[in-house]
Amino acid sequence: MSSPSSPPGWEATFAEAVRLQRENRWEQALALLMPLAEKMPQASAVQNLTAVLLAQHGRLVEAVVLWQRILAAEPDNVGLLANLGRACQMLERKLEALEYFTRAVQLQPRDPLAMLNIGAIHQMEGRPDEALDWYARVLAIDPRHVQALFNSALIHAEAGQFGLAHELYRRVLSIDPTHVIAQAQFIFTQHYLEDPNPAQLAALARRLGAQYAALHPRFSSWLVSGDTDRPLRIGLLSADLHDHPVGYFIEGLLTHSASEGVTWIAYANQTKRTVLTERIAPAFSAWHEVSHWSDDQLAGRIRDDRIDVLLDLSGMTSGHRLGVLARRPAPVQVTWLGYFGTTGLPGVQAVIADPVCVPPSEEQWFSERVWRMPRTRYCFTPPQNAPAVAELPALHRGEITFGCFQALPKINDKVVHAWVRIAERTARARWRIRCGLNHSEDERQLLRQRLIAAGLPAERFQVEPSLKRTQYLASYAEIDVALDTFPYPGGTTTAEALWMGVPTLVLSTPGMLGRQGEQIVAAAGLPAEWICLDEDTYIDRAVALAEPQAWPALARLRKGLREQVAGSTLFDNRRFARDWHHLIREIWRDACTRKDAGD
Repeated sequence: MSSPSSPPGWEATFAEAVRLQRENRWEQALALLMPLAEKMPQASAVQNLTAVLLAQHGRLVEAVVLWQRILAAEPDNVGLLANLGRACQMLERKLEALEYFTRAVQLQPRDPLAMLNIGAIHQMEGRPDEALDWYARVLAIDPRHVQALFNSALIHAEAGQFGLAHELYRRVLSIDPTHVIAQAQFIFTQHYLEDPNPAQLAALARRLGAQYAALHPRFSSWLVSGDTDRPLRIGLLSADLHDHPVGYFIEGLLTHSASEGVTWIAYANQTKRTVLTERIAPAFSAWHEVSHWSDDQLAGRIRDDRIDVLLDLSGMTSGHRLGVLARRPAPVQVTWLGYFGTTGLPGVQAVIADPVCVPPSEEQWFSERVWRMPRTRYCFTPPQNAPAVAELPALHRGEITFGCFQALPKINDKVVHAWVRIAERTARARWRIRCGLNHSEDERQLLRQRLIAAGLPAERFQVEPSLKRTQYLASYAEIDVALDTFPYPGGTTTAEALWMGVPTLVLSTPGMLGRQGEQIVAAAGLPAEWICLDEDTYIDRAVALAEPQAWPALARLRKGLREQVAGSTLFDNRRFARDWHHLIREIWRDACTRKDAGD
């Protein structure tokens, strides 16, 4: 590696950088390596270590430049091709990533890592069948390849094939019982089953929380001070600060927090930025995009930022950072909004609920202490540029149109069976079904076939592609009543439907998630008849709504519904923000009075 032009003493400098890297002092290591990398462009070891450190700490563009420099001299280096492919993949330069991985497979046809990464790109691009083919090639070489099994499980879960997904998660855990992410996914996807068991899910979460805590000893956190009324520093940890339900529900709170004397700091576990991201970003004094940060690095940043209350909005959903919460980098940790169950983590002290979604009898299903907002646990931000509310379609069509705009995995066989029973009892009902975002025509066709096989006549329903948000909101003009799914109900879709003048008929079941539809409809001020407690009542009510004598009252409700919900607790963001900050202050005061605060 040495040459006459190498700077004197470079070996000692390089050795010192390696030592600093091993001690996780990456900034000091890079300070030594960057000048060496510039002076020694042919020194592959220097270039590679510099690139590795840059990539590990989010400076991917610089890392790619260095790896490409090495690749020019070593075009058949499979390891380099893999590094370049992964970096380009994270930078969303997917065509480049695919080219690097494909070259790696050509050089080493039985290299499972390159095959895995090709599958991952297809998976990210919404081509599940191609991804599964590549994962099958990996598993043909190594049937116990954990990541190929795990990625395949994710694809089947996304398609609503939970039996296959859970079988694969079990295989992963039989090979690697410490695979905490697979355990979290297994727990999360249990909520989609037709008869989830909240007590069993709580027990699984507690077991996972204990495992996380054992794997990740907590940081030496600074203690809660005795000053109960000082301004708080609130860290917001989420993967969904963009055009996502969490983003839509958090926006109003952030907008109305300026007078509350708190400092917000964002830890955005995402690379995606949307118009909503740009709208909410000014509310934060600092914005960290942390998806490429290790748990230790992120926990250290939170601790160094001296966060008082760390607010987790992910729970066990995609993009969660349970490993960070397990380290307890903040003295008070609260889970809210993005998840609907316990984290199971000993270091998360509080979960924000409301009087409807967690009755006292169900507090036992949470390892956290349940704190309740006075009215509703979340408040929706009115959609921007939403069309005006349209007249009730049934009045000119002579039949009612039921709508379901829920994600495909929520439309389980129990929901389909309820639709069939409704259709059998009335000839004046049709369905318009739109299954969320990014579902292919093949997936929609499979749903059509499933509905027909279950007994729903083909001429009485349409399965439609996804739309951009403004068009999607306008499409509520085509339906009279939304039929909620169960036991996994809608959240954002229900709030949006109400804003567009469309009431949602909900079926409430046990658990924070099962009661979500009830909570939203109650917060919006709809009559109790829109909340059903069993399937027969749900079907009877839908059949009654399909009869013409029900339509005049439905038309009157529709006409005034936007004005009604605009003044309800579901959309009154100013009042919600006051209530929310009061509750956070109470949680903080409680922590300050506890002798074990910070332990």
